Amino acid sequence: MRMRVGEAVMGRYDRQLIEFSAEEQESIRRSNIGVVGCGGLGTYVSTALALAGVGKLVMIDPDVPEESNLNRQFVYCKHVLSGKKPKPKAELMKEWIGSMNPEVETEAHVGRFTDESAHIFDGCDVMVDCLDSVSSRMTLNRYAVKTGKPLVHGAIDGFTGQLCTIIPRKTPCLRCMLGDLSDSGKTPASIGSVAMTIGSLESTEVLKLVAGREDASRGRFFSYDFADGRVTPVDFQIDPDCPVCGPSPEHRI
Repeated sequence: MRMRVGEAVMGRYDRQLIEFSAEEQESIRRSNIGVVGCGGLGTYVSTALALAGVGKLVMIDPDVPEESNLNRQFVYCKHVLSGKKPKPKAELMKEWIGSMNPEVETEAHVGRFTDESAHIFDGCDVMVDCLDSVSSRMTLNRYAVKTGKPLVHGAIDGFTGQLCTIIPRKTPCLRCMLGDLSDSGKTPASIGSVAMTIGSLESTEVLKLVAGREDASRGRFFSYDFADGRVTPVDFQIDPDCPVCGPSPEHRI
């Protein structure tokens, strides 16, 4: 999308093209990204990727927005405050992306990410974890490893956040890093600025992946403590006994 201003031709992505080459921007334009979760992280991730000009976003979320979401999920403010029952988050995100950048194709699914629903992402190049459920996150990790799709993981709780980029069979998977976790039943604290920061970092990782850029940080786990201003990188190795990605054949999916 370009517009003529005097003799200059100004385009939507001109400032981005100072950093990305035309070939990299074309790779971004042709990319198909799966965003799992349309909450605090998902709204920022999907918005940033749409603004950057990805080709397609496939989004899934089971929920309808409510007032307690509004400190971080800006997309839904007018729908919740209208007094009418809002549509599901995934459908509202599809509308939002369409109004913001109609060049981006969108696909919205209302439901949870499960082994049964995972097939809707089979055409995606990269998966993005914007979940707040450990069990769903581990299901996504298994799917990414099984299909060989890169997975960008992000999570927040209060002033803390975490981020890692997983390349199946080349880096440790999320199970290697976090172990056999289960949902605690505790609702994580959500600060809008922290969700925005981690979501922005996730979307940046996605853009580097689809542009084909090499990055030595892949496979490293980054822990953020925004209260103290600390970033802690942690190096993991592939767990040979990992039931998801372990190198022994009996551990392969």
